[in-house]
Order: sequence, then C-alpha cells, then structure tokens
Amino acid sequence: MTIFSEGGFLLEYSSSTFDPQEYSKDFKRMLEFMRSLEQGEFVNTTEKRQVGHYWLRNPDLAPNSEIRSEILSELESLKKITEQIKHDYTYMFYAGIGGSGLGPNLIYDCFSHRSPEKKVIVLDNIDPEGLARKTSNVPLSDTIAAIVSKSGTTTETNLVKEYLKHSYAMFNLPFPGIAITMQNTPLWNEANDWLGRFKIWEWVGGRTSIFGAVGLVVFGFLGLNIDKFLEGGRFMDELTRNDDIGKNPASILAFQLIDSFKNGKKNLCVVPYSDRLEMFTKYLQQLFMESLGKKREDGERFGVTVYGNKGTTDQHSFFQQLREGIDDFTLILIRRLHPEIAINDSFIDGGFDRYLDAFLLGSREAIKSENRSCLTITIPQIDEFWFGALIALFERVVGYFAAYFGINAYDQPGVEAGKKAAKNFLESGQDLKKIH
Repeated sequence: MTIFSEGGFLLEYSSSTFDPQEYSKDFKRMLEFMRSLEQGEFVNTTEKRQVGHYWLRNPDLAPNSEIRSEILSELESLKKITEQIKHDYTYMFYAGIGGSGLGPNLIYDCFSHRSPEKKVIVLDNIDPEGLARKTSNVPLSDTIAAIVSKSGTTTETNLVKEYLKHSYAMFNLPFPGIAITMQNTPLWNEANDWLGRFKIWEWVGGRTSIFGAVGLVVFGFLGLNIDKFLEGGRFMDELTRNDDIGKNPASILAFQLIDSFKNGKKNLCVVPYSDRLEMFTKYLQQLFMESLGKKREDGERFGVTVYGNKGTTDQHSFFQQLREGIDDFTLILIRRLHPEIAINDSFIDGGFDRYLDAFLLGSREAIKSENRSCLTITIPQIDEFWFGALIALFERVVGYFAAYFGINAYDQPGVEAGKKAAKNFLESGQDLKKIH
C-alpha cells in the first residue's frame, strides 16, 4: 500500500497497479493539454468553445482581464443578493436539470444540517407526481424560485418555471424569481425585472458549473462559506498540476483507472463512508459518463460506468459481487475522519464512528484479498473546503482520462440527440400514450 499525503488529504493505493515510468510520456502530453485548457485554448473543438470552469475558483487563471473582472463582479453580486434572500425567505424552489440540478442537490443533501430552518426543493424533472409531492404544502409567500438553464430554453426547466409562475399567480403573489443562465438568452431577458439574475458563461458546462452561480446560490442561501469552497477547489487544482505522477493525486487516480480500463475493468464504483455524501456518486456518474461516454477521435466507442451508494449500506448489497463476482471494476472508498454532527453515543465502546471505520477498513481488506483494485481517499472532515477539494479532484481525473484516450470531455452530442427526438414526438400531433 502506497500513501500520497498533503495538507490533510490522503490517497492510499496499490503501488504495483501501474508503473509510472510506463506512462511518463503520456503524462507530459496530458499535462500540456490541461495547461492549454486552463490558458483558454478552444479545446472543445466540436462546439468551438473554451473550457473555463477552473477560472471560476481562480479568476487569476482567466486568459484576459475582462473575463477575470466579470467573474469577480458576479461573485460579489451573488454574495449580496443571496445574503438578502437568505434573510427574506425560508424556502427555495430550485428548477434545474442535469448539471444544473445535481450540484445543488448534492450541496443541500450534504450541508442542510447547517441551516435546518432552510429548505431547498430541487425540481429536476417533469414527472407530475414528483412535482406534486415536492411542491405541495410549501408556503409560496416564504419561497423564492431559482430558475436555472444555461441555454435559457431547456424544455423541462421552462415547463417547471411556467408551473411555478402559475402557482404563485393562483394565490395573487408576485413571482419571486432569480435566473441563472447565459446572458441574452430568453430566460435572461425574461428575468430583467426579477429579484436577480446571474451568468453562466458559454465556457462553463453544466456538469462543471457547481463552482459558479449554479452551486453558489445554494451555498449563499444556506449561509455556507463560499470562499472556503472556492479555496478548497484551488488547493486541489494546485496539487493536481504537479508534473510528478507520484506526487499528483489526480494522475495517480487517473492512471490507476486507465490501467484497470486497459485490462477490461470498465466500471468505477465509488463508495463514500458518509451519509452526507450519498449524492456524491450520482454527481460523479454524470461527470464521468456525460464527459467520457462517446466516440473517441478515432471513431471507437468509449465509456466508463459509475455506480455506488454509501458505506456501510453497500456492504450489505453489492459488495458480495465486488469480492467474489466478476472482476470488472475499480473501487474507490471515501473516508472522512471527523464527523461534524455529534450524537450521544458514549454508551457504545468507541462510538459509532469507530464501527464505521472498522467496516471501511474491513471491506477494503476483504476486497484487496481477492486482488481487486481498491483505492481509499481520506479527508479530515466534510466542510466547504474539503467538499470543494473532492469535486476539483475528480474534475481533473476526468480531464486527464479524456486527454489520454483522445476524447472531447466537454461536449454531449448524445444528450442533444435525445432532445431532438423528443421534439419530433411532440410536434407529431400523436397521442403519445398510445405509442409503444
């Protein structure tokens, strides 16, 4: 077992899984790609766009002073407006789908205990039963509505927006909306007289937008420390720019996954031993599968399947297969050392957390005893800083992975194909309930 350690972050892995020297030339190429990305080159070639989500947490990286000033100005404005809405409202409807919904959902699930009086209700689908369950009995006079769509034309989000506007109107209430979208979209223009509107830039994809207004609006509403979150992302970015494979946690993770992938293990199982990170694997599912699930530059189809829930729950469900079934995966366990929320467990020898640690360590030993690929990430606690660091780590892993295999990780042609097909059905005039 080899341990990478820096600033409280630990990564434990099998040093025999890959030979760093074997990948040294590839790593230089991957580093150059990531440097050119951060410097503003148009690496999203299919959509002819820059990729700038790293600038959101470190505006000094932005390729020009205009972008840098815009990021800082938006951040200052967001802090002021969220401070006001935090004071004025107890509830928030958050209408967004995909990357515009998963990040906020993860934030609220992870940090809702910090402000138990605040409720964020994420409306990330158009299932009428789901909308009814989530919106009924919510006091509209005490609820703000955040409408989030990069294009400003996302069908599902627009439908939810209209439903919410109708709901407020039914009670003769003004619509207390804030919009998060690109400038000059239909949503941006509609929100001209709303309570606020914040930018999503063209160079920020939905699945990497959590460090912008998409995530920060929820951070601000819950009274969380936005600056610490951004600082955690910057901290991990610095670690993962290191040009020494063995001293770069993202390159270690990426090459472990690459090595496993080349040996036919095309699944990634991520199991956080924390209820607060239960949504984290869903978040990574989109990050990996929407970024990497596509054709390579040479035309070959590619993809990484991501799954997982939480420990110790998963030990009583699919760990049986991980240890004794088909060996087609890499397992990443995530451990936090110090719980933030305390309970009275003094009557239990060592407390609940001692048992949680024992099951994590025991599961790791059991999995590794069958020569299965298993890595462990350890952070001191789940606060804003380490939350930001975790997300930044996996963003860089995806970037390295894509650079190695020759994939544009920043477009999503398959998603667009589904939208076009749905539009055809809607415009057909058919009774869709009769189509089988």
